[in-house]
Amino acid sequence: MEAYEKYEPYIKYDKERWTLKGFSRKIYERKHIPELESYNFLRQELKDMIKEPDGKITPKKWRKELDKLNEEYPKARSTYSRSVYRLAGIEVLRHNRIALIQMLENESRQRQRTVEQSRSQEQVQVSKKKKDRGMSL
Repeated sequence: MEAYEKYEPYIKYDKERWTLKGFSRKIYERKHIPELESYNFLRQELKDMIKEPDGKITPKKWRKELDKLNEEYPKARSTYSRSVYRLAGIEVLRHNRIALIQMLENESRQRQRTVEQSRSQEQVQVSKKKKDRGMSL
């Protein structure tokens, strides 16, 4: 519809050109070169957008379809927003699950480090005691 609105003001120049005949048409075409070139360019651009097999420019049909879609829009929007809300919730839950797994892994590593550190300290203390015993004899 936006492309048609750009194209619409130039339609009158093309219609007026084809009402004239002979030399008066040539004079009119020379006088309105930019408008007629804009008409041709915008018309081709609009035709390239049309997906119907006949390729006709039918703004009345487009407006009816647009009105129909505007009526359906609120219902589709509410369904869409509900889906987006649910997907966002799922994404938050997924992120929280990953964060929880990482936190549990970190805690597990920390516990294992403290256990290993306490064992190494015990080994050092045991080895010192053994050395002390050997010297005192």
